[in-house]
Amino acid sequence: MRYSSWSSWVRMLFFLSDFPDVMVAYLDLFVALPNRADDLVEVALRVHAWSGERRAELLGAAVRHRGGQVLCEVLLQVINRGLDERPLRALKVLAGCLAIGGSESLLYTNDIRVLVEILLRELPVHAKNATAFACHADCYKALVRRCEAARTHRRDEIVQVLEDLRDYESCDPKVRQHCSEALAVLASLCR
Repeated sequence: MRYSSWSSWVRMLFFLSDFPDVMVAYLDLFVALPNRADDLVEVALRVHAWSGERRAELLGAAVRHRGGQVLCEVLLQVINRGLDERPLRALKVLAGCLAIGGSESLLYTNDIRVLVEILLRELPVHAKNATAFACHADCYKALVRRCEAARTHRRDEIVQVLEDLRDYESCDPKVRQHCSEALAVLASLCR
């Protein structure tokens, strides 16, 4: 992938964004060109980073459009690779999608379990970085709110990690707060 060509593509997307359904057209590319999904995900990461109404359009379209499921599969790969800052942005995109009603079938059951495994692995790793930890915790909270499989997969282990981090006095108070919130969400859904 050539950085400048994708950067130009993103600028063009914003230029065309005044046209109806530009995000739907973008998601159509995931279906039409699955072999380019790794390149196409860069556009979603940048659109999300630029915030504003385009972010909301992207997230809403991803939940409604069949290309959104492919986008989420690729986001999961980006999260799992763990290179540079891209996994944090990918977590934010995925959490944003999952926060929208109707996103329950956005991820396949196996992908939900894989994401739980990744979060279980990464939450303790990011305990010293409150910002990165918040991205992981927010994604977990959104995931368990929408997906039954996330509530049950490795539940005991995730509860143990969250409780340990919450109770560890050396952790940043924001990290401890996110742990408490995640535990409360899980408890409220698993009665």
